[in-house]
Amino acid sequence: MNSSNDGTSSLQDQHLARASIHDLPVELLSPIISLSIQGYSARLKQVQNLCFVCSKWRDVVEGTPELWCRLTGADPLEGVRKAIHYSRDYPLDINYNYNTPHRDPNPNEFLTAIAGHVWRCREASIDVDWRTQRILDALTVDKAPRLESLSITACNPIRTTLTLFQGATLPCLRTLRLRGIPLVWDGAQLFNLQKLEIVTYKVPLMGLLSVLQVTQGLEEFTCIGSTSQALDGDHITVLLPALKRLRIHSFGTSSWLDLFKTIRAPACQHVSLSGHLTRDLENPNNLAQIAEGILKLFPWKAADGEERVRITVAPWEATLSSSTLHLVFSHSTRTTQLTKWMILNFLDDLEEIWLSINDDTWNTNQLEMLDLPTLRRKVSKLDITASVLERNAILEYLSNPNPGFDGQNRWPLPDLTELALTVTAEDLPVILRMLRGRAQAIGLPGSVRPQSVIRLHLSENARNSLDTTEILAEIDSLLRGNGGSLTILRWGPHCGPE
Repeated sequence: MNSSNDGTSSLQDQHLARASIHDLPVELLSPIISLSIQGYSARLKQVQNLCFVCSKWRDVVEGTPELWCRLTGADPLEGVRKAIHYSRDYPLDINYNYNTPHRDPNPNEFLTAIAGHVWRCREASIDVDWRTQRILDALTVDKAPRLESLSITACNPIRTTLTLFQGATLPCLRTLRLRGIPLVWDGAQLFNLQKLEIVTYKVPLMGLLSVLQVTQGLEEFTCIGSTSQALDGDHITVLLPALKRLRIHSFGTSSWLDLFKTIRAPACQHVSLSGHLTRDLENPNNLAQIAEGILKLFPWKAADGEERVRITVAPWEATLSSSTLHLVFSHSTRTTQLTKWMILNFLDDLEEIWLSINDDTWNTNQLEMLDLPTLRRKVSKLDITASVLERNAILEYLSNPNPGFDGQNRWPLPDLTELALTVTAEDLPVILRMLRGRAQAIGLPGSVRPQSVIRLHLSENARNSLDTTEILAEIDSLLRGNGGSLTILRWGPHCGPE
């Protein structure tokens, strides 16, 4: 009996040993093949190679339409036509750009091959120039009821205005990206948009507003360029209840203000504004109008008392971030003025600020410009990144009080409770001297209490030498004596606010 059972087990083992993926039923083999090629950029080539494995695999691959639905400019023209045939009426994803190898088919031939199948396109990303503009016009004549995402980029200036699919309604279109493409704007055509990105020199304002008026589900809106005309007299109000991210880049204040006058986005949490602000910084009235326009754009909610607002100063931009707001303003040389303007206009006296300096040109004069009694804001954390060259000078500035207007000594950044900076061993004596001076001032008549807690972040390479052990111990003891702590991190970006 045992012998019989052993024999049966042996036969089963032999059968399992001979089993392979070729023995799988079609309904299992087909999804396995589909998953195996998802990560390939040249997907169509991989699909064609699978047809040469064996006759069964060829039948499975050719009988699985979804394997043939992604077409790119890198695919041979014969392969494109074969894919269109085997994909049957499944939705197509089309990508034609100029970053593909030189063996690409002629763009006219590629776009001509797919032009008759636009009605089943789901995603399309196309680069155009003078050779392909006419084909693009022909490509967008037919209706595209399945189109969910469309991206068109002009590689050379395009002067002819494109009528997108002859104005036909695009019921499934959720994402539209246009770069350098002049378009006839039609709000009724694009009513279901969730993401809209426009990068062009001139944007027809009234046409754009006709789209924004009906896109109640729009979540992200990017407009890089100037509007073609200003609004005079009465203007419409466009409510975008679902808008969460807004980015506007323009070289003219009027473009910002025109959009601010019309758009209302109560749920918006990320606003990025950039452009050429030289004249605006010289004209306080322009900056006042921009601030007023931002506050009208969406209801600014002050952060909770326990939340820190982060102000980041970089070489080309100043950023204000909290849980409910993200503002970015750019300028080549006046980021300090922008930072001060942002603090005065968008933060009240109770806001707690984490100031992050990531500008190699930053010095004590710039820090003092923000550290004025008139700001009356609480800078509780100062983060000085490794790119700042004058770290020692800034530490010296923080080490000494200055007489105020009332004759009382005032310490720089009197509410500072946390300091994060990347230093070398040579910086440690200056840090210790700063901490001693600020700690000894606590409770003295005529002084402002500098801090109750300081948390100091140092880079790991500052403790590699044995000579730094003693001074690090003094810093640690001083910090612990004031209820703080010393944290030593590896060289690199500092951790975020807690």
